[in-house]
Amino acid sequence: LTPDRKEMLDYIVKEGIPVKNVGHEDHTEVLPEDVLIKLISKSKIVLNLSKSRTIKSVKSYTSGNVYKFLYTFKGRIIIAGLNGAACVSEYSPGQELIFTDDEVPTFSTKKECVEILKKLLNDNELLTKYTNSFISKVENLFEDRI
Repeated sequence: LTPDRKEMLDYIVKEGIPVKNVGHEDHTEVLPEDVLIKLISKSKIVLNLSKSRTIKSVKSYTSGNVYKFLYTFKGRIIIAGLNGAACVSEYSPGQELIFTDDEVPTFSTKKECVEILKKLLNDNELLTKYTNSFISKVENLFEDRI
């Protein structure tokens, strides 16, 4: 759990939004996939933090000194959609190619994150709209039974 992620999660909790942080609280390296999927399927919203560690040790041929972090597209977003949860995500250029803000609301700061979460959690109709739009997109793109 990186310091900036801890700061983000602490801020969200301080703002009155309950958060279940899995995989770090009990000091496990990897949460078993079946346990993760069960937790996601019980969740209203999956929070995706896309910013990874600093890029000091990573060669970047395109970004030069523009970015301090790598912003990665993670499979967690797809798992959330396939298991019926909405997703709110930290900015990631890769996910912008696949999802719109009407499917996956995106934030860049902890304040923006809390604003989005409060808006969705205080309006069941809006949360359902986002969830259904997101699930539909994920199923159309990634579900192999169609």
